[in-house]
Amino acid sequence: MATAAGGSSKTWRAYLSSQAATNEPAVNARDRIGRGPWYNSKGIRVADDVGELHGDTLDQARLGNNINLATALTEKGERLGGVFDKQNCTIS
Repeated sequence: MATAAGGSSKTWRAYLSSQAATNEPAVNARDRIGRGPWYNSKGIRVADDVGELHGDTLDQARLGNNINLATALTEKGERLGGVFDKQNCTIS
């Protein structure tokens, strides 16, 4: 997807974990994404390190990372829908 969007010169990391299976160990996304820093598709920094990304300490949790509606973008630089956006909200 990143290559198709013109991002072939960048290293992209999917934040995915998996459970252990027969002859395959579990994969923890936190352990495989690297040390950081991480940037979105427009080059905006979203976290410097794993601790900031996850809020490991009380101070890090209080400050938070830089992932929000303005910075959570697709590989094409498009905004992701939020919880209250019409396409993501079902009201009965």
